[in-house]
Amino acid sequence: MPSFISVESPKPEKKIEVPIPEKIERIEKPVVRLKDQYKKYRSPNSIEHFLKENEKVVAEGSLVDENKPATPFSQKQLDELWIGYVSKHIDTKNRSLYLTLNKRAPDLKDNFTLEFPVDNKIQKQQIESISLDLVNHLREKLNNFSIVLKIPVQEVKKEKTYYSAEERYKYLVDKYPIIDKLRKKLDLDIDY
Repeated sequence: MPSFISVESPKPEKKIEVPIPEKIERIEKPVVRLKDQYKKYRSPNSIEHFLKENEKVVAEGSLVDENKPATPFSQKQLDELWIGYVSKHIDTKNRSLYLTLNKRAPDLKDNFTLEFPVDNKIQKQQIESISLDLVNHLREKLNNFSIVLKIPVQEVKKEKTYYSAEERYKYLVDKYPIIDKLRKKLDLDIDY
């Protein structure tokens, strides 16, 4: 049973009733897929392009500008500037970042590449978060805009912990065999 809407006409004495259809049918339009066309053209302003450029910046500290000076510097000069930069972070709330920076100094490699090894991925992320500021600071102070920072993750060798007296004694005998001779000569017992 159709419903009706009353609509007033421009003349006040007439009312028109218009039937409302119960179901409104939708006309489906064919979908044209242009996947191949999207693969051919990629905008230089795309998100993917931006992310790749951002990864380059993080990986290299910042992009190297070949038109700017590349004054040579020594490991000693680098160490002095590194200590100055680390001292800026002593008062920050991020104590672990300060400890990571203070643990070791970067090594100067070929082509002004600085290698700063860290112990784990978390430390690497912390250093990467400030790498742009850090590299720019070093570039300005050393007047060398070819500096690149690399942050490899080193595998830390975990030393075995000796808990019992027997384990400690065996470790010491392996390291210093004279201990066993001394124990026998003095007729000492080992409390296991």
